[in-house]
Amino acid sequence: MKQKIYVLALTMFIAGILFTACNSSDKKSANKQDTLTVEQKTIKQSMRDSVVQLEKRTEEIVNANEKNISDLKDKLANQNMEVKTKYEKKLEELDQKNSDLKIKLEEYKEDGTDKFEKFKTEYLNEIDEIGKSIKDLTAKIVK
Repeated sequence: MKQKIYVLALTMFIAGILFTACNSSDKKSANKQDTLTVEQKTIKQSMRDSVVQLEKRTEEIVNANEKNISDLKDKLANQNMEVKTKYEKKLEELDQKNSDLKIKLEEYKEDGTDKFEKFKTEYLNEIDEIGKSIKDLTAKIVK
C-alpha cells in the first residue's frame, strides 16, 4: 500500500513538473512574439520618421533648385540666341531631373532600414549633382 502511494505521489510530481514546464514555454514564446511585434512597430515608426525627415530636408533644396532654374531661364531670355539655344536644353533637363526627384521620394515605399539607407544615399547624391549642375550653368550664363 505504501508503495502505491509513493508511486502515485511520484507520478503526480512528475506530471506537475511536465505540465508547468510546457506551460511556461508557451508563455515564453508568446512573450517573444509580443517583443518581436513591439520591435517591428518601433522599426517601422523609425523608418517613417526617417522618411519624413528626408522629405523635410530635401523639400527646401528641391524648391530652391526650382527657383534657381527659373532665375536662370529669366537670365537666358536676355541673352543672345546662341547662348539661349546652348543652355535651354540643359536647363530643361535639370528641371525634369528635379521634378523626378520629388516624385521618386513621394513614391518611395518602406522596404527596410538597409534599403532605405541605400535609397537615401543615392537620393542625396542626385540632389547634390543637380545643385552642382545649376551652379555650373549659373557661372557659364552670367559670364
